Amino acid sequence: NDNKVRIWNTDTNECRELVGHEDDVNSIAYSRDGITLVSASDDHTCRLWDVTNRAQLRIFRGATAEVGHVVFSPNDGTIFASVGSDNTIRIWHGYTGLCIREITGTSIAEDTRLEIDMLAYSPDGTVLACGMSNSNNELWRIGLLDVNTAECVRTIDTAPDA
Repeated sequence: NDNKVRIWNTDTNECRELVGHEDDVNSIAYSRDGITLVSASDDHTCRLWDVTNRAQLRIFRGATAEVGHVVFSPNDGTIFASVGSDNTIRIWHGYTGLCIREITGTSIAEDTRLEIDMLAYSPDGTVLACGMSNSNNELWRIGLLDVNTAECVRTIDTAPDA
């Protein structure tokens, strides 16, 4: 990995590179406008980009470890969530750069062996689903968070082979 975000145009086979991260890039998400993209990296940052001119718009700092996953809210092209190895979900405002909320993994699942691996918003943007697993992938849990209150409204346990 060379720390770049690459965007391929499948019609023209043109590749655009977004340069700025200082370590591996783990995840990207487009905002609903299709122009703004957020990336997550092992350099402990998320970065907001304008893909039309390849400009880095903002750097989001606050994670204490690698950031593994990002997802935009479907309701607002400016709000996104990130999660990483510090097991903390951060809700960010893209234009102000402010961290709106931090939610620790232990507030979702009291089992400290579980780490949050993935995030997904509900279609209406009111619920944030958190996929969690232990280090051996022997236990999986899904936590459903109310976006407005940051409260876990439900957890669902499942086995990897289910």
